[in-house]
Amino acid sequence: MNTKRLFQPAFRMGAWVLVALLAAFTGPVQAASVDATRTARTIAHMLDYVGVDYPEFVRDGKVLDEAEYQEQLEFSVQVIEQLRKLPDHPVKAGLLRQAETLRASIAARAPGAAVSGLAGELRQGVIGAYQIAIAPKRAPNLSGAARL
Repeated sequence: MNTKRLFQPAFRMGAWVLVALLAAFTGPVQAASVDATRTARTIAHMLDYVGVDYPEFVRDGKVLDEAEYQEQLEFSVQVIEQLRKLPDHPVKAGLLRQAETLRASIAARAPGAAVSGLAGELRQGVIGAYQIAIAPKRAPNLSGAARL
């Protein structure tokens, strides 16, 4: 009797079961990783928006555009909520404190430069902690590439 042929189907079945188990257990981890990356990227974009636009809508403690100011406040609250959803990280608590400071600064109608600085620092912290790639703000200058 050829035992190799006898056990070959069982081995194949075992291999497929192993593959199925690996897929079942790594799928949720990969999905969570993708969700965390997406959430961190969304946070970074919201912070970029706040950092750039806030100074246009609040000057010298005065709101110049109430609707836009309210949007800035809402984004600062959403940043906190989204940060709470991210996986634990050694710097997560510090990022949450920074986000609370940002929200309080916006609520207090702090100077634009201060809010922009806070938003930028927090944005860099999120990018670094959660290892997300952010596209450059402007396209590279291709005129120098022709010389290469």
